Amino acid sequence: MISWLTQAFRRVCRAEPDDPGREAGQYWRMSANDDRIRDQSHWFGSGRWERERWMEHGEFHRRLLEDRFRRFAAAGNPFPSGETQALEWGCGGGALTRILCERFDRVYGVEISGATLRECSRQMERLGHRNFIDSLVAAEHPESVLETVPAGSVDFILSVAVFQHFPSRAYTIRVLRVMETLLRSGAFAFLQMRYSDGSDRYRTKEGEGSYAAHVITMTSFPFQAFRDLLEEAGLDVLEASCDLDDRNENHGYFFIRKGGGLSA
Repeated sequence: MISWLTQAFRRVCRAEPDDPGREAGQYWRMSANDDRIRDQSHWFGSGRWERERWMEHGEFHRRLLEDRFRRFAAAGNPFPSGETQALEWGCGGGALTRILCERFDRVYGVEISGATLRECSRQMERLGHRNFIDSLVAAEHPESVLETVPAGSVDFILSVAVFQHFPSRAYTIRVLRVMETLLRSGAFAFLQMRYSDGSDRYRTKEGEGSYAAHVITMTSFPFQAFRDLLEEAGLDVLEASCDLDDRNENHGYFFIRKGGGLSA
């Protein structure tokens, strides 16, 4: 077994076996000293994330977002006058946080790893963005974000390459409910998830041993089932797409609005 995975097994096995959120938290906190997990968390300069690729990752998602803002909001400006607030759930090393900081007045970065959150803060400071606010939450208690971010105050939520790492489908539902609570009425979100297609690789792995062994493809949903969950959470789906990144890794994308009545 390769060394990084051996270490991960040892660390996460200390978690309570009946608390997948805690096990996930212990795994991602190893970003403090594990290069592989830093790569998975999109740290600038780690693994795949040399400067050009890190910056282009942000630019690609900027293009996706601006296209949707133009198509689903008057004059491409879906946000009210005055101070605007965005939140990135799972900000990682900040590749996408950067594009939010350039568009919104205030940006919250939500993370379960203190080391990764500090790295994101460092990158935003390096780039001259003073509007970033870090929000460290306990992995087993995603609702704790409401202690630092007021309910109904967020104009836009972004979460990419995060839902697939959630420890269970039940945990996913909890996060969606928190997101709905955070968003103001009429606010938008753009979420990426992993959709299942009947293959062994992309099925949900909940309850099948160590979180570390399945972290990359831990949680998935049938595409329509995830859309139904969004609607049940009070989040209207404006657009649902597959594999916009052309990577053939079963990525589903949902551009949504809270309480807008604009679902297709």
